[in-house]
Amino acid sequence: MDHPILLTPKERESLIFIISYIAEHGYAPSINDVADAAHVAATVGRSRVAALMAKGYIRRDVRRSRTMVVLRNEDGHDVEPPHERERAS
Repeated sequence: MDHPILLTPKERESLIFIISYIAEHGYAPSINDVADAAHVAATVGRSRVAALMAKGYIRRDVRRSRTMVVLRNEDGHDVEPPHERERAS
């Protein structure tokens, strides 16, 4: 693992929300869900998701909703994608 780029406290909060949401619901939150959880406007939620993508913590297909995949946890450690865990079983 290369050294992760550190998150701001607000980015970290959003990442933890995304991880928790996926664990609870089985699918990724929408941009609006991320914004609502942080009590900010959708444009701010979109900016936080974009920052997490730029820093390599998540990836998503910007053409489709609810496609966020967590690549690194809030401590910067790589996370094994769900499809890889299924193959290992």
